[in-house]
Amino acid sequence: MALSLLSAPAAFQAPLVARPAVQRAETVRMALEDLPGKYAINGAIYDPLGLADRFDVKWLREAELKHGRVCMVALLGYVSVDLGFKLPDHDWTSFAAHDKSLGPFGGAMGQILLFASLIEILAGIPATNYTMNGGDREPGDFGLDPLGFLEGATPEQKMDMQIKELKNGRLAMLAFSGVVTQAALGHPNFPYV
Repeated sequence: MALSLLSAPAAFQAPLVARPAVQRAETVRMALEDLPGKYAINGAIYDPLGLADRFDVKWLREAELKHGRVCMVALLGYVSVDLGFKLPDHDWTSFAAHDKSLGPFGGAMGQILLFASLIEILAGIPATNYTMNGGDREPGDFGLDPLGFLEGATPEQKMDMQIKELKNGRLAMLAFSGVVTQAALGHPNFPYV
């Protein structure tokens, strides 16, 4: 009985495939060198946990971009509500909104989760799968540029915009974490101090 309970999660994991260590490390280093927004200290790529040796760099970059974009939107929404941009009859803070928005079948939060899940299932997973299996799609590129920032851009300008997006996303991830932490510690109103 105990053995069957312990082995059940293994059914949902991909089998481990042995890869030549030398070839993998060389490919990873080459991919890291080509990525915009990488950090180097004294000429060495900054990867203290060695994640690039354990995971595909394209997958790591895709996750970084996705989390950065979500946090940029989340920070904008979180702060704007606390600055007074609220729906009628919704006079609570951003921190209290989560508990107030739960209800039958998840309430409004359930609808948000369902919508985000559908986007991820219908667009995110196929795009990431295509990228991971040798496709020519760059990580995070969904072909969506409604404001035309990259129309007629040179490769240098495109790389500059990618670096700006990465750095703003990294900042938003830290900022959102800090804002929510401060709100949870008893400072739920802007400026959260």
